[in-house]
Amino acid sequence: MVQPSNRRLVTEAALAAFQAPQDALIANHETRVDDLETLAGIAPGDVSDATVRALITNPSSNTAQALYSGIPVSAGNAPYSADPTGVVDATSALIAAEAATVARGSNARLYIPAGTYKISGEINFRCGLDAEGATFNYAGTGTAVSVGSKTAGSVTFRRTFNLPRVINTSRGTTGWDGTSIGVKAYNLNDCTLTVPFIQDFEYGLVLMGNDAGFAYNKITLGTLWENHKQQVLDCTNLGYINENKFFGGRWQRSLTKGAVVDDVNAAEILALGQNSEGGPNNNVWYSPCLEGPNVAYYRTYINGSHNSIIHGRWESPNNAAIRVRWGAASVSNVLFYGYGLVNVVETFDNTTGTISPSIRYDSAGLYLNPTTTTAGQVIPNNVTTDINTWPASPTMRGMTYNSTTGEFTPRPGRWRIYAKVQFAINGTGRRQAYLIGGGTNLDDAEIQPSATNRGTMHMTGIRRFNGSETFKVQVSQTSGADLALETSSGRVRISADYLGG
Repeated sequence: MVQPSNRRLVTEAALAAFQAPQDALIANHETRVDDLETLAGIAPGDVSDATVRALITNPSSNTAQALYSGIPVSAGNAPYSADPTGVVDATSALIAAEAATVARGSNARLYIPAGTYKISGEINFRCGLDAEGATFNYAGTGTAVSVGSKTAGSVTFRRTFNLPRVINTSRGTTGWDGTSIGVKAYNLNDCTLTVPFIQDFEYGLVLMGNDAGFAYNKITLGTLWENHKQQVLDCTNLGYINENKFFGGRWQRSLTKGAVVDDVNAAEILALGQNSEGGPNNNVWYSPCLEGPNVAYYRTYINGSHNSIIHGRWESPNNAAIRVRWGAASVSNVLFYGYGLVNVVETFDNTTGTISPSIRYDSAGLYLNPTTTTAGQVIPNNVTTDINTWPASPTMRGMTYNSTTGEFTPRPGRWRIYAKVQFAINGTGRRQAYLIGGGTNLDDAEIQPSATNRGTMHMTGIRRFNGSETFKVQVSQTSGADLALETSSGRVRISADYLGG
C-alpha cells in the first residue's frame, strides 16, 4: 500500500496527467492508489496501474468525473493548441477543445486563454466557459458563437458562460450583411451569461427559446457596438423567453459604414418572439445605456408583457426624440425613470385593449396643466355642445389635442381628469355640464343660477384609456337664448394627471 506521506504525490501526479500526454500517467508504478479507488467507488483493494490508467482516461468513469470537475480543459494546450495571435485559423482547435470538454461531463469547463483568435465558422459552447480574456475575430455571414444545445426542446441548466469578445471583421462600408449573428444562445435556464463585447453583425446578441424556455437567467452585458439589431429576444411557437435579468450594458451606434438615420430595420432591443403566452414576458433590464444618434427608427420594439426597463440612459444628440414601440401583444410593460426618458416618444400598436401596453414613470410626469378657455364660447339654447375654445397648444405631456373638436387623446393608462365650468350671469333656466371620456359619461353637474350668481359646476373622473379614446367637456343651457361661457380667467378650466397603468 502507498504510505500516507506519499499519497499526495501519487494523487497530484494523476491530476497533472490531465494536462500532459496520457502515456505519462502513473507510468511504471506498481503501487495501489487508495485515493483513486475511493473516487472510483471501488472497494479498497489491489488496483493495477493499468486499471487506474483506464479509469482516468475514460471520461465516463467516476474517477475521471471527479478529477475533471476541478480541472478545466485549456484550448491553448496540446492537443488543441488554438493560436492566440489571430494569425492561424483557430476554428477547428476550438471546436475540438469544446467537444473534449463536453465529453468530460456536465460539470466540466473550457478555458480559452487571453488572446485573439481567428475563426471562420461557428463555435458552439455547450459546456461551462471561461473566455473573458479572449477576442474572436470572425469573417463570414453566419453565426460566430452559439451557446447551449441547438437541438429543439433541449435545455441547458445552471451553467456559467463567460464569453469572449466577438467582432465581425468582414463588415464593409455599405451597411450590414443581413444574416450574420455575433452570439446566439439557445434554451438556457438558470444560467449565468457574461457578454463583454459584440461588434458589426446584422444581429448582435440573439436569445432564443427553441421549442423550450430561455428563462431565469442572469445576463451581464458589456457593449453591443455597431450591430444592426443589437439585442434580440425570440422564440418558436413552442418556446418562450421569460424571467431573464439583464445587468448594465451599452448599446452604441454611429453614422459610419453605411448606417443611416431612422433605419426601420435597425433596433437596440427587439423583443418580438410570439407564442401562446403572447411574447416575451417579465424580463428586466437594469441600467441599460441606449445612446448615439437615431440609427434605429425605434430604439426599442417590444411585443410582450410585464417587461421592464429600469433607470435606463436614453441618450440622443441635441435631445432629439427617441422612439419606443409597443407591439399589439404588449401589456403592462414598464419604463421606470432614467436619464433622457422625458425625450422618449411611445407608439402603441394596440389602441383597443383594456389594459395599458406600458406604464411610464419619468421625472417630468405626464399631465395636462390647468387650461382655461381663450374666449367666451357661445352655447345655443337647449343644444348639448362640445367646448372647443381651449388654447391651440395646451401645456401637456403624454397626450394630444384636437383644436377643432376640443378633444384630448391621452396615452394608454389611467388618468384623473378635472373640469370646471361657469356660464355668464343669467338667472333663467338651468345649466348642465358633462365630462365625457372614452364615449361615456365620467361625471356631470347641474345648477340653477340666479340673476346675481353664476354658479360653478365641478366634475372629476378617472378612466383607463386605450390610446385611441378621447376626453372632452360638453355643456348645455336652457336660458331661452344663446348664452356665452364665462370669460373671466379660470372660470372654465380642464386638467388631467397620469396615474399609471
